[in-house]
Amino acid sequence: MDSLPRPQLFALIEQMSATQRNLTHGLQMLASSEYRSPDLDVVLQSLARGSETLVKLTRILAHLHAHGTLPPERRGHRVDLFEPEVRRSVSEAAEDVIATWGWLRMLAEFVAADPVIGELLAILGRYGEGERYHHLDRAHGKIAPEQLNPVTPEDEARARVAPERAWDELVVRTALALDLSLLDADTTSKVRRHLVLSFGSWWEFYAAIWVRALGDLGRQCASSIRPPIELRPSADSLNVRLTLPA
Repeated sequence: MDSLPRPQLFALIEQMSATQRNLTHGLQMLASSEYRSPDLDVVLQSLARGSETLVKLTRILAHLHAHGTLPPERRGHRVDLFEPEVRRSVSEAAEDVIATWGWLRMLAEFVAADPVIGELLAILGRYGEGERYHHLDRAHGKIAPEQLNPVTPEDEARARVAPERAWDELVVRTALALDLSLLDADTTSKVRRHLVLSFGSWWEFYAAIWVRALGDLGRQCASSIRPPIELRPSADSLNVRLTLPA
C-alpha cells in the first residue's frame, strides 16, 4: 500500500465506492424489475459499469500485491473479454486459500460451473463498449440491416443487436439452461431469480478474493465492494441461495 502515492490510492478508493453503488443499484433493480421492464437500460448501465470496474480494480490490486506497481496496460470496456483472464489469474494466485477456505472454494466452483454468468457478462461487455448507443447509431444510419438481423456467420461477427433483443435471448437461453418450459407463466420470474443469483455469486467471489488473496489493501478495502446480499449454501449441493435485503 505504501508504494502507491496517496492521490492514486484515494482515486482507487473513490472508484471502489462508485463500483459498489453501481452494482448494488443494478442488482436490486434486476431483482425487483418485471420482465422487459422500461428500467432495463438502467439495469444494464449500472451492471455494465460496475462489473467492468470491479474486475479492473481486482486486476489492479492483484498487480499491486504481486509487484508493487499498477498494471502496465489498460483494458477496454468488454468485461467479458478480460474477466476470464483476471479470474483465472487471481484463482491461481489464491490456490492455497481456495483449497483451505470452503466458502471461497464453493463460490469458485459455483461460478465456474454456472452456465449463465458468461453470457450475462457478454451482454454487459457489448453494452459497455457501445451498444448503449444502439438506437442513436441506428437513427444515424450507422448500423446496416444485415447487422440488425444477422443470417450468415459473417453477419453474426458484425452483428449489432439491440440491448432489448440481447436480453430477450439471454432470458431464453437461461430458461433452457435451467430446463424450464418457456410456456410456464412463472418461468420469467425463475429466470430473473437465477440471474440475480448468478451475478450475486460472481460478485461475492471477487469480494472474497479481496478479503483473503489481495494483500493488506485488498483486505482493508473489501468491505467497500461487498454485495449487500446473503448467500447460503444448500444442504445437499454447492448451489447457493441468495436473498436481497428488503
